[in-house]
Amino acid sequence: MSAPGLSSTQYADSTSPAVRTAAELTHALRGLPFASSGEIPVRPLVVSRRRMHARFDAARRFVSLISRTCQAAGSPEHLLELLGADPSLYGPFRPAAYEWTWADCMSRSDAVLSGGVPRFLECNIGGAIGGVVSMHVLTRHHLARLGERYAATDPLDVRAEQFADICLSLGREPAAAVLGTLREDNVGDARYFELEIAHLRRRGLDAAFFEPEDLLDGLGLPGRARYPVGLRHFLPVNWRDWGIDSTPARRAAEEGVLMLAPDSAFLLQNKKVLAWMSEGRPWFDAADRAFLDRHLPWTRVVADAPVYYRGQRADLPRILLSRRDDMVLKPADGYGGLGIVVGRATSAADWERAVDDALNGHWIAQEYVEPDAEPMEFVLPSGEAVTRTVPAVHGLLLMSGREAGCLVRQSPGTSTVLNARQGASLNIAVHPR
Repeated sequence: MSAPGLSSTQYADSTSPAVRTAAELTHALRGLPFASSGEIPVRPLVVSRRRMHARFDAARRFVSLISRTCQAAGSPEHLLELLGADPSLYGPFRPAAYEWTWADCMSRSDAVLSGGVPRFLECNIGGAIGGVVSMHVLTRHHLARLGERYAATDPLDVRAEQFADICLSLGREPAAAVLGTLREDNVGDARYFELEIAHLRRRGLDAAFFEPEDLLDGLGLPGRARYPVGLRHFLPVNWRDWGIDSTPARRAAEEGVLMLAPDSAFLLQNKKVLAWMSEGRPWFDAADRAFLDRHLPWTRVVADAPVYYRGQRADLPRILLSRRDDMVLKPADGYGGLGIVVGRATSAADWERAVDDALNGHWIAQEYVEPDAEPMEFVLPSGEAVTRTVPAVHGLLLMSGREAGCLVRQSPGTSTVLNARQGASLNIAVHPR
């Protein structure tokens, strides 16, 4: 996903600092998801330390409410049933205490700022959160350029600490296995996994990458596993669609390897959970309700049923059809921005068809949030440097509750879905020291 036309050799002698920086970034991020449309942000977004910490505090509370809402189902099996999720994507769950302890150990809460307030559009939960390795490279590159005036958290540093702490709690030497595949369409280059393994080793962990067919032998199973903790770098739906057997991950967990995050993580990130939270749960207190009213846009499961919207009670399909400019439709179990339909960017006829399709599937409707925009300098595929005022999606990473960096997605184009799979470029946020 590297930007076309910006080779380091072609632009090494450019008189434009922005173009030289773009070429350096393109080289540093070779083989990694970065700028699929070729539009490269050449500096990080600067956020004050106070605002950065406040956003992470909000993300922690948001993830905690997601977890509590899901745990109220009692067991992962019951949660799966309530969500109407596809049971073929999940093997037998581990005991509920195990699943609930580890399900939210890695998360990325995606928010836009509206009036300066973070509004959470979704939450990615599990071991396959996108952008982590690219953030690692961007963080090292930008901080080297900016010097000691700015700081940012490297997510791979935090993941190494997370794994080392888990190993210590298990009474084991620090060692971690990364389970993934180069067959994944958003990876495709061995450097993606090599960078993480190399970083884990620099941080004192014995680490190795395994394709699924090699995992059990690589762990030394059956017997005492060489690596007590593992990263499940995959989405169950992807591996099923690609014909990849995820049984080795479950076998490893059965043999005592802590494979993170467990299957229940994929249930927690189902967007129907956001609709339940937006509706309100009986056990929410006044502070929970006030927090969600401020930070979660109005969200409902799409169904032919009455709802309250802006103080009025009406059937949801009627609201969706009459307020197209105010609504967004999302697949409940979607990812990567796939399938999202933004009402104001859709013709009336196409919107009507999308609403009809949503009524016959597993979808949510969410109120559109008008994002704030900030100036950012980009270098285009032509080599032209431009400054444009654009919105951004802020991805707030947490690992075992620790701040693990902020992924920023931006585009100088007109896309209404700011996701790397939909053409947005990856960036990071830094704060002044």
